Amino acid sequence: MTTRESRVSPYENEGTLILSRDTETGSNFSLSVSRASCTGFASKGNLGDEADSFQDPGIPESLHPFIIVEHLIRRRVKIISSEDLDSEADIGKGAFMQVRRGTLGIVDMTTVDYCDVPVAIKSVVRTSLPIYHHPQHAEQYQRYKEAIDSILLEIDVIAHDPLCHHRNIIRLLGVFLEVNPGHVDSKGKMVILPNLVTELAFSDLATFYERGDYKGRESPQDLALRLMADIADGITAIHSYGIVHADLKPANILLFRDHKAEIIAKIGDFGIRGVGIRAEEPGGGTWRWNAPEYIDQQYSRPPQHAPRDVYAFGLIIGYLALEGCFPLRGNASEINAIKTDPSDNALSSIIDQITAKFPPVLNQVIAGLLSDTVRADWRKRVVSLEHVREQLFSERWVFASVFTRHAMTCL
Repeated sequence: MTTRESRVSPYENEGTLILSRDTETGSNFSLSVSRASCTGFASKGNLGDEADSFQDPGIPESLHPFIIVEHLIRRRVKIISSEDLDSEADIGKGAFMQVRRGTLGIVDMTTVDYCDVPVAIKSVVRTSLPIYHHPQHAEQYQRYKEAIDSILLEIDVIAHDPLCHHRNIIRLLGVFLEVNPGHVDSKGKMVILPNLVTELAFSDLATFYERGDYKGRESPQDLALRLMADIADGITAIHSYGIVHADLKPANILLFRDHKAEIIAKIGDFGIRGVGIRAEEPGGGTWRWNAPEYIDQQYSRPPQHAPRDVYAFGLIIGYLALEGCFPLRGNASEINAIKTDPSDNALSSIIDQITAKFPPVLNQVIAGLLSDTVRADWRKRVVSLEHVREQLFSERWVFASVFTRHAMTCL
């Protein structure tokens, strides 16, 4: 077997990170973590001897290269070689995070041919900010550290078995480890930046509706129903494994096409707000899609934060039913007042708007789903969304819906 070794980052008297690749197949990676006092070895993602805890006063524990690499090994995440990954145009960019379009070279095991696959590459924005803590850069440092932590958190979620195989969760292809010369710790050592490599969506839900891409394909109502079911299945999956997204919104719902060219919705972008279901504080989320208990202190917060995602799903139902329009009207203060109204003004407002959007029988089903989700009091929301697909596509409802549509076209 022919291998190529690439030294990622030498650490004097501490060890070296080494990536090795089988050049005959181009797909199997081994990773060696060497240190002054111990050596751990992992092949194809299986952890060998667990390395000891490493402390460096110059680098926070979560940002130390050894800690990051061991984090990936324990989760059996594939380490991607720089020679197999090409970065292209930016898809989106914020102050500290960016997503780029790229291609990943893989070996097609059915044809044994080398081919390029389109991917999305999520990483921390390259800046000249120092990685070490300094009073003058306290805020920037904290945001930068949170950005790195968010990538590692997202890896935790989408690398989780069996979430990594779920039809409605974005698929992780691997992680590319990058040394950024612009970031050094207080002792002058370079810091490794993990780049998250995932399958590439053709759009997110917000852009899809903003551009009117949903028109002229299939019935907008049929598409909306399938997307509702997909999103509910994705939420059910993450909740069943103790994860709350905490920032569900159309921009975080990614769209793909299956082998039949049908559109599939997958949940993505877990890193910023995704937390454990029993976390004390799951983050602020996006105000427009936030649940009432995270807006008004008159509502107590639930011991488990899954109802937050359930409420956001109800708003997304309204969004899809109204073909991409946010279902509550007004400015920020007016919308928050509607949401926090104890008489469930938000629920009645959405139901009134969608009355003419679907055949009568399906209107009853969707109104029922809204009644289960868009409630000011989290205690009145359903615990799980696992039956949403069944409710939307029950033979009785679908037959009645098709019959109603046929009768209307004959008039």
